Amino acid sequence: MNFNPDAMFKLLRCVLLLGPSISGYSQVLTAGSDNLPIEAARPSLSIAWPSPRDWHASSPKKAQESPAIKSDGKCIEHAASFHGVNPSILQAILMVESNMNPLAINQNKNGTIDVGLGGLNSSHFTELAKFGIAPEHLLNDCVATYVTAWQLKKGINQFGNTWFGVAAYHSTTPYYNSRYQVLLFNQLVADKVLTGPKRLVPSLQP
Repeated sequence: MNFNPDAMFKLLRCVLLLGPSISGYSQVLTAGSDNLPIEAARPSLSIAWPSPRDWHASSPKKAQESPAIKSDGKCIEHAASFHGVNPSILQAILMVESNMNPLAINQNKNGTIDVGLGGLNSSHFTELAKFGIAPEHLLNDCVATYVTAWQLKKGINQFGNTWFGVAAYHSTTPYYNSRYQVLLFNQLVADKVLTGPKRLVPSLQP
């Protein structure tokens, strides 16, 4: 998928979105003591679309008037269950990436953009397009939550139910993966999921 980052950025800022949410459930298993407390349910890398009556549409007018609007996280539990990931980890990622702002859009120095609750990078747009998900759909908090859970599960499938596997959501480069682990750890402490003092976050550049 070829696109102009600047044009895409402007489009996503003013798009009129009527995107669907996604729902589903799966079993939950407990991870080992050496791993993060992540649900180890069967992976489901398909994305299921519900009937129109289940759609949660975002209000474009309200969104434009309230750029700092915050999601209520209504889809976290369902998305986590559907994709077999821990809801607390999923919520921590959404907090770290966007502070639960469904309209978050960031331009990166490398020309890519991060979109929505989960800060999905434009490098994933081609893959998401295969499932019928366009960049503007990621501005819907439920769609973004399910896609974030899907991406999280892919990292766990590849690298294991570990800190590295979870932080692979952000990067598999060791330095940036380790830094993201600290960000997630601190968020989990803030959410009272984990106990202990927060850790010093390494600088953005190694």
